[in-house]
Parts: sequence; C-alpha cells; structure tokens
Amino acid sequence: MKILILGSSGLLGSSIVPVLSTFDHDIKLHTFSNDGQYQADLSSSKQTNLLFDNVQPDVVINLIGMTDVDLCEKLPQKSYLLNVRVLENIVDWIHRNNSKCHLIHISTDHLYDGTGPHVEDHISLMNFYAFSKYTGEVVAKNVRSTVLRTNFIGHSHNEKVSLTDWLYNSLIQGVNIRVFRDVLFSPLSVFTLSKMINKVIQSRPTGVFNLGSKQGMSKSDFAFKFAKELNLPSNLITTISVEQFDAFEAYRPKDMRMNCSKFENTLNVELPSLDEEIKYVARRYSEGI
Repeated sequence: MKILILGSSGLLGSSIVPVLSTFDHDIKLHTFSNDGQYQADLSSSKQTNLLFDNVQPDVVINLIGMTDVDLCEKLPQKSYLLNVRVLENIVDWIHRNNSKCHLIHISTDHLYDGTGPHVEDHISLMNFYAFSKYTGEVVAKNVRSTVLRTNFIGHSHNEKVSLTDWLYNSLIQGVNIRVFRDVLFSPLSVFTLSKMINKVIQSRPTGVFNLGSKQGMSKSDFAFKFAKELNLPSNLITTISVEQFDAFEAYRPKDMRMNCSKFENTLNVELPSLDEEIKYVARRYSEGI
C-alpha cells in the first residue's frame, strides 16, 4: 500500500513517520523543506497535480496546516491557503483522476467549546483557526475520507516545541510557569495516535471522528500529574484562568474534551485514559526517548 504523508517534517509528522514506518507500508514523504523525498507547495494546484501524478497514492495523510491560532487570526488569507486550499487541490486531483485514493485528514479539537465531552456534531467555531479547519473538513468530505479531530502530547522530533517539551524543559531548568486551570482537553500520545492512524489506514472508515483519550482534564491538572510522574518540582507551576492571560490575539475555547465513542465503536478499539497516556509519555521522557 502506497501512502503519501503530506507535511511529514512538521511537529506531528516527524513523530508519526517513525511509528508508521514500522508497519508494512510503502511510505512517501512530502515536506516543504529539502530533507524529504518530495517538495511541493500544495496550495498550488499545479504543484499538487505534479506530486500526485508522480506518486499515485493509495492513501494520503494530510498533516499540512497553519496551527498558530493567533497567526491565523492575523493572516486569514494564509490560514485559508494552508487549511482549506490544500484540501481543495487534493480533492480536485482525486475527482479528476477518478482515483480510489483514501484521504486521511488530521483536524483539531479546537472546534469545540462549552461543556464537554463533545460529540462530533457539537461544534463551536470561535476564531478563524477553527473556522478554517472546519472548512477544510467540509472540503475533505467530498471524497472518500476519514477526518480525525485530535490533540496530541509527547516528544517533538524537530525544532518545534510540544506542550510536554515545554513543561519538561521549563521544570528541569527551574523556570516558573503558568498553566490554565479552566482549559480542558483530552489528548493522545503521539505513539497511540500513530497506532490509531495505522488502524484507519487498514479499515478506511469514512466520516468525521473524535480521536483522543478518555477522562480528559484541565491543562493545570495535566501539568501537575506530568511533573509528579517525573519527580519534577511542581512548586514552579502556577495556575491561572485563560482570561487572565492577555497575550492571546484570538479567543481560546475552554473545554475541548471529546467523546470518542464513535471512533471506538467503528474501529473496535478501546482508547486509553489521559492518566495512562501521561504515565506513558513521562516514561518516554525519563528514558530519553
């Protein structure tokens, strides 16, 4: 099975490629830089067509996206190009070539607000990032596709810093940090997420699915539990309300916890709790992996 991973050198891509490479797939890597097999600007229909004509993928995993929430608010046109136009070009190629290629599109839990855990049709678009990601989902649904709304934790394998990288590095260096007590989420470790994406590759369900951990928690509770697992100094952690943080340009949702029963029932899997994922990720940090 020939799998084309778009945006393979990004924060998520650099983490899941090593995991997916352990399975029996013919993986082709697209990047914007010069360190991948294929370089292309997929906001260009011409470059998209050249890449897809060359690779002829059975499955394409789209990890491309503009994920800086405040930058999306400041630069909505660029946000549209990366979060929507890329998908329009992919879908157009699939349609024009009558391809049986299955699209796996990685979306976000940022589409939710209000009281969770949220089911898939309970969306609330409160900033341009959420709006552009949802619009991309709508485009993806025009072909055989699996849209995964998710959030993830774990080691970054490139220059970008993940949430757990920031927590770990700050506490190791004795830096005081502030974390939100009223922002709730339910992320997966990148390892579990990669395994679930491989299951999607095998079964190719169609539709939109929440993909996260069970029993989510606030980001402050997450930080304290993560620090405790690693025996790091929790006295460096101060909890604040997101409303006290005035550096954000765009509105941030407070409760992004997801109900993932649709994914579990469709793929016949049981997702881990967030406590289990914290223990797993902390162990990886302690082992230097």
